[in-house]
Amino acid sequence: PAYFDMADLRIQWLVRSGLVPCIVGCWGYYLPRMGIEKMKKHWRYLIARWGAYPVVWCLAGEAAMPYYLSNSREEDACFQRRGWTELGRYVRQTDPYCRLVAIHPTEIGRDQVEDDAILDIDMLQTGHGGFDSVPNTVQKVCEERARKPVRPVIVAEVNYEGIIHGTQAETQRLTFWTAFLSGAGGFTYGANGIWQMNTREKPFGPSPHGGNWGTTPWDEAFRLPGSTQVGLARRFIERYRWWEFQPRQDWVEPAGNAADVKALFAAGIPRQVRILYSFNPIFPWTSSGWFVTGIERDAAYTAFYWDPRSGKTHNLGRVSSDEKGRWRIPVQPAFDDWVLVLETEGATRKSAIS
Repeated sequence: PAYFDMADLRIQWLVRSGLVPCIVGCWGYYLPRMGIEKMKKHWRYLIARWGAYPVVWCLAGEAAMPYYLSNSREEDACFQRRGWTELGRYVRQTDPYCRLVAIHPTEIGRDQVEDDAILDIDMLQTGHGGFDSVPNTVQKVCEERARKPVRPVIVAEVNYEGIIHGTQAETQRLTFWTAFLSGAGGFTYGANGIWQMNTREKPFGPSPHGGNWGTTPWDEAFRLPGSTQVGLARRFIERYRWWEFQPRQDWVEPAGNAADVKALFAAGIPRQVRILYSFNPIFPWTSSGWFVTGIERDAAYTAFYWDPRSGKTHNLGRVSSDEKGRWRIPVQPAFDDWVLVLETEGATRKSAIS
């Protein structure tokens, strides 16, 4: 069909660009309409068409959510959880390439199915309420990381930039950095206007429930500053062996958590690198101060501030801790949110490889 011919071009372009496409089979509420057997045929076709590419399979979007206007929501939700569990097993049995399998949730991916053994990735959707959605994001990341058996936790949908209120660039930075430093294995940026592919001539319009999420055209939405800044963050953390990072709130005072997302968040690799994020600035008239703690005596750290808006670096020189291994964090270059890095020689991937 012509639809798949066009999709081929886009998937091929993504692969050539070094990206891993995440193939979303459909939205979850189509399962009661199509039935399990027809959905299996659909998925068999997707596997045959694109399985040879380096893709990730996402069984469905908002998999257990019934159709907006359904009159049998509880029954539909139960059927969808059971059905997507069966579909997940089918995909794993059918795919000869053994691609990773995920499912996009209304909240927690592992709760969208009856048996989470079918999933390789734990996707989260944590809200579009701007700043108010950040504590829930941190809490869900921490809770799901502690869940057994362990799965990589990816924030798959949160705070699309430009949606409703309070989702602009500073909230994008706060959401990304608090999630990543809390242990998220991945983060998905989104912009309102792209997901529904609004155009000036033909906006998406109301959803079936009658509400309209927004009219920003896609070619304006993709230029919003948060996308650039999350992209800068990605390139920055790729300097390091970020997959070895562990959340270390014991490295900072005051330590942030879901109840206080404006305090310090920290993660890293002992004796190699510590990355901290502070949403609130340090005011020089504050007597109590903010500290990096537990600094190893045998680690020679240098420090710098990294600007999450521009990617510019402000060097701070050698870290000199006290006898308790504490170092008072200097005032930032400007009153804003900042990333603080402590690293030893050889911490970056380039240095480590060479």
